[in-house]
Amino acid sequence: MPIAALDELIGTAGLHEWMNDADALTTGIDEAVRWASPANHFMRYAIADVEIRGRRICAGDAVVVWLGAANRDDEYFTDPFTFDFRRKPNKHVAFGSGPHYCVGHSVARMSLRVLFEEMFTNFTDFELAGEVQHLCSNFVAGIKHMPIVATTRSGALAGADR
Repeated sequence: MPIAALDELIGTAGLHEWMNDADALTTGIDEAVRWASPANHFMRYAIADVEIRGRRICAGDAVVVWLGAANRDDEYFTDPFTFDFRRKPNKHVAFGSGPHYCVGHSVARMSLRVLFEEMFTNFTDFELAGEVQHLCSNFVAGIKHMPIVATTRSGALAGADR
């Protein structure tokens, strides 16, 4: 995928603008998690009878939230099908909510921050160099294999054994 395709994905601001906006790193990471939730769905059982938007759910019924759909709900997200690295507020449910909120959310965010800081500091462009292979799972969303070619930023990685 040439950089132009990445620019198209993240809107008119483009990847280069995000790469050069240190203040948008945190909001961009939350947007990336909203865009590609680590899990596809969560299932729970209703503990009480309730009616939601005219639909009756009885205690004991299985209830499923599809995170990709929830994170693109236009009642909660302005222009939900646009990747906006400056999106605020960003009340995505990629890590769940309430008592089932992901215990590892801080580690995940910190890991993503280090990853994006390293990528944005050391590289200027990324290009897909082969076929993307997704995990075969109806629960975990992810990529198993994605070969890329990255253009090194001038002066970056000097002396590194990478």
